[in-house]
Amino acid sequence: MEKIKQYSKTLAINLACILILSLLTAIIHYFDLLSDKIIDSLLIVIPILTVFVFSYILGTNTDQKGWLNGIIYAMLFIVVTKIIEFIFLQTFITDFNYLYYLIITLTSIFGSMVGISKKQN
Repeated sequence: MEKIKQYSKTLAINLACILILSLLTAIIHYFDLLSDKIIDSLLIVIPILTVFVFSYILGTNTDQKGWLNGIIYAMLFIVVTKIIEFIFLQTFITDFNYLYYLIITLTSIFGSMVGISKKQN
């Protein structure tokens, strides 16, 4: 039960950070401070970086099997984001970007493994 609470709390904070950073990116785009290519890149990089940071935090709170914690966290992140996408955009299967979610998964695994190794040192 403690693990579920830990995963859900980390995921909720992660999604809130993504929302806040995306809103800041939208404001920057509204005032035309950065080019469209940079804004598009930011909207791809923001979730990847936040998943790394929060899987790192998750890794520092666990004792072993960082790769497994990273996979579980990445799968929860992917499922929740696809559910949110389905609710707001009504697209589920047609716009599934496998490479993007593979990068999210690998980033989450790496972040959790680094978090555990930093904790042990």
